[in-house]
This record gives sequence, C-alpha cells and structure tokens, in this order.
Amino acid sequence: MKKNRSEIILVAITAVLTLVSLFFYNKSNTITTISEINYKESGSTNYKVYLNQNNYYSEKFLGEGMQYISSIINNITVNYKYNINYETDKKYNINRKIVANIKITDSDDNNKVIYTKQEELLNNDYKDSKDINLSDELKIDYGKYNKLTNEFKTNYGINADCNLVVDYIVDYKSIDKEISQSKVMAMTIPLSKQMIVINKSNDINETSSYMGETKESFINKLMFVLSVLFMSLALVSVIILVYLVRNRIKKESKYDRYITKLLKEYDTYITESSSTKLDDKKNVIKTTSFKELLDVRNNLDRPIIYDKVSNDQSRFIIMAEEVYVFEVNRKDMDI
Repeated sequence: MKKNRSEIILVAITAVLTLVSLFFYNKSNTITTISEINYKESGSTNYKVYLNQNNYYSEKFLGEGMQYISSIINNITVNYKYNINYETDKKYNINRKIVANIKITDSDDNNKVIYTKQEELLNNDYKDSKDINLSDELKIDYGKYNKLTNEFKTNYGINADCNLVVDYIVDYKSIDKEISQSKVMAMTIPLSKQMIVINKSNDINETSSYMGETKESFINKLMFVLSVLFMSLALVSVIILVYLVRNRIKKESKYDRYITKLLKEYDTYITESSSTKLDDKKNVIKTTSFKELLDVRNNLDRPIIYDKVSNDQSRFIIMAEEVYVFEVNRKDMDI
C-alpha cells in the first residue's frame, strides 16, 4: 500500500511539475517588456556604365567615379542592396520600388522647374516577411532619356539643366506596427550634356537602437530556463515512477499475479474467508493444481473457499465429506 501511495504521489508531482513548466514556457513566449532593441542597417548603390562600340575604349563598361562621354553611353546598370537586422523576431510588410524622375530646370532662373516626368520602373510587395534583405538590378536606358531632353531643349530653344533622378525606395512596417521605416537611395544622372558625372547617395552602414517591446529580454530567457528546469524535474519524476512500478511488478511476481488471476476468473465459484480452519476429523486431500480442485467443485457442486494464510501462502478449499485443498506458496512460484 505504501508503494502504491508513493506512485500516486509521484504521478501528482509529475503533473504539477509539467503544468508549472508549461506555464513558464507560455510566459516566455507572451511576456513583453520595453527595452533597448539594437539593429544593424546597411545599403549600397553600385553602378557600371556600359559603352557603345567606339574607337577609344576597349572596355565594355566603365566603373564608378569617372567622367563619362554621354554620346557613347549604351546603358547604366545599377545594383541596389538593402539590409536591416533587428534583434527582435518580427514579421514585416515590405514595399520597394524604383522611380525615375526627369527634371528640366531653368539654369538662368535659380533652377526653377520647367518640366518633370515620373516613371515607375519597379514596384513589389513582400507580405509577412521575416527578413529585410533586398537585392535588385536596374538597367537604365540612358539614350532614351537623353534623347527626350535634347528634343525638349531643341523644340523650345531653351537653355536648361536636365537630370534623371532615380530613387530606390524601401518602405516597411512590422506586423505589430511597432517598427515603421522608409529609406531612399538616390542617384542623379545628368542629361543633355557632352560630359557627365554621376552622383549617388552615400552607402548606409549604421548600428543603432530604439526603445520598443520585445519578447527576448532577460525575463523571457529566465522564464524559458525555468520551463526547462521544471520539465527536467518532471522527467526525473517520471523515471523514478517507472522504476518503482517496474520494481513493484517484479516483486508482485508470478505468485501475486497468479492469485489475482484466479480470483478474477473464478470469482463466481470462490468465496473469500479471512481464516478457515480445517476439520481434523475429515480426510484432507491436497490437489496438485487448481484445475483439479475445479473438477472437484464441478462434481460436488460445492463452493471454493479462498483463505489467505499469509502474504506468502494461500489456500483454496472445498469442504465436503473430505476436505480438498490446493495450496499456493510464494517460494514455490517465485524461483
């Protein structure tokens, strides 16, 4: 009985430890705290100026930071990269687009705008993205834009400054709306000039932080550690419980299982007695098996009396003109 009580207590302890572990695990994923959240941001705009066939340049393209002859420019290929990593685990809705703006301004009147035209070259959305890691390539048809501005100046006979401003725009918001940012990387390409110098935004390379909600604070980590600790204790409790149950089953052995089986299977034939005294005046016949005793019972139509002599000995008795006894001893079965 003590062993059974110990097993029941261990089952209760295991259940409590498991519930406590699940409680702490749930808290580790739901508790939010306001703390400093770090992030690292980087972005770059790199271009190559591809040339038409000519008698002077053997290269297919020229790199950045040079002065270029506009009449031999075929196209300008631009590579954009933008990446930002926050310490918090969030999902984002991201929109990134590339917009080309032709601007013609009066060079003699404080650069007042004469003509503008906007063209959207790219517009894409990303929903529920875990990463903000963008990479895009754009091929700018320089001749198309240069021709448009040359014709404009010729048709109207004006002296004007012409530029193509290409903006790479990244807008993103976290699903929880805690983070909302917009970044623009611009590039200015002169038009309608014999020689041009291309200007671009400086590369982005920033490490900073902001105050926001996070589920990755010290408290969340502590809750997770406590969850693992209590689950480990629950596992230890289960191991001990398994050990005790296996031990008990071993100790119950063949004798206990055999007695239990007989009492269950033949409960309609068996009457239990706390103490049965054999009649000394009657002849006592000991049967070698319960089956033999059962045959006697069927022949005589007498009940079988179960007498638990001790924890290690049991007797099954039929009282008639003669006494029939089947004895079961632990020492005879558990060897």
